[in-house]
Amino acid sequence: ANRRIVYSLPAESGPLSDRFRVDPQTGLVTLGHSRLDRELSEVHRIPVVARDSGQPPRSSTHAVLLTVMDVNDNPPVFEPSSLDFSLSEDTPVNYRIAQLRATSRDAGLNGAVRYRLMDNDALFSVDAVHGTLSLKSRLDYERQSLYYLTVTAFDLSASPLVSTAVVTVRVLDENDNSPVFPAEGFNVTVKENTKAGSPLSLAVVATDADSGENSRLAYRIESGDPDGLFNISEATGQLFVRVPPDRETRDRLTLTVSARDHGRPQRSASTAVRVLVLDENDCRPQFDRREYTFVLPLDESGNATQQPYLVSSELIYEH
Repeated sequence: ANRRIVYSLPAESGPLSDRFRVDPQTGLVTLGHSRLDRELSEVHRIPVVARDSGQPPRSSTHAVLLTVMDVNDNPPVFEPSSLDFSLSEDTPVNYRIAQLRATSRDAGLNGAVRYRLMDNDALFSVDAVHGTLSLKSRLDYERQSLYYLTVTAFDLSASPLVSTAVVTVRVLDENDNSPVFPAEGFNVTVKENTKAGSPLSLAVVATDADSGENSRLAYRIESGDPDGLFNISEATGQLFVRVPPDRETRDRLTLTVSARDHGRPQRSASTAVRVLVLDENDCRPQFDRREYTFVLPLDESGNATQQPYLVSSELIYEH
């Protein structure tokens, strides 16, 4: 009876009794109810007690070292899983935007992480090993102002596990576009003696592809109006009569109108506005002198062969 050996875990083994079992007859160590997790504990030291059946019983303890082998059961995890950045549209190419980082709790190839950009790879790039997100091409706010990038992290196991992160890139506008007028300029007519303050049938309008203050325009007459006949709304480009025009003084003008944005640096453009003053019947016929003395030769029918000279070229004479 003294030679009959009984195997067991120590009485004070605690959590070990949930993870492992020892066959009392054979001493075979098997797994208990709890699953092994290498990421929690890679090596387990299992004390096994061998006790004989003598009186008094004698025992000895031997430690069984159990090493848990890794399996690929943990996908890479991004920290954080979403990022938001703002970039000026004049950010230089190859600029490093962010350092993405994903880690896996697994070991070896199961825990080695690589990165891949899933979209917009013409503008952005991700370093496969280090996860560095960089600008690959020039940004253009006017073409696109918001990008959502999907970056994946995957391990190098035979059956890789994958996770994703979303990177939002907001493009900030720079004042890189000048105002643009129609290439042909503008043409407008106005009747002479039009009342001061009357609007012309024309607003001189330019466009600017930028946004915000970079596209808000202010208009001004730069030249071509020596008598100050017209003014312009700084905000809308609407032309107004300032002083009633007189066709007999000046029948046509070519104004130079500028548009300036409110960006920094400020950009501007100019255009020609051709104004034609239309005649009104506001002038009486005028003789070139108060009295005329003529010696009128008569033709064979007894009619005068000459008549007084008048200033106006479109007159009806009566006698």
